[in-house]
Amino acid sequence: GDLARWDEAGDLVIVGRLKDVIKRGGETIAPRYVEEVLRCCGGVRDVALIAQPDPIYGEVPVAFVEPLHIWSAALEADLWQHARQHLAPTSVPVRFAPMHLLPRTATGKVQRATLRALLAAAGAAG
Repeated sequence: GDLARWDEAGDLVIVGRLKDVIKRGGETIAPRYVEEVLRCCGGVRDVALIAQPDPIYGEVPVAFVEPLHIWSAALEADLWQHARQHLAPTSVPVRFAPMHLLPRTATGKVQRATLRALLAAAGAAG
């Protein structure tokens, strides 16, 4: 169930899990890779990328962002610029959703199911 790629040095690098993959149109997006790129943007503590159902593309990526300090329009602008500069166009999230704290399990893993439920509830609310 692991997704991997070969890096420039010829080493095998795990980039995510098959069950977490986002399929946008004909493209496959590895959330772990996008999350690593977005964490490098200043002012970001953590990121979780979730698939949002889309009538045209099947799924599109949404990034839940835990800011280092506070969420601001400037941080959101920095994230957009950073994502567009360092990611393929299909991997750029369609939106950034700020969260004070990402929901986690007792072992510290992000609860992606909780984030999916939040997206579904937001979609149902309009």
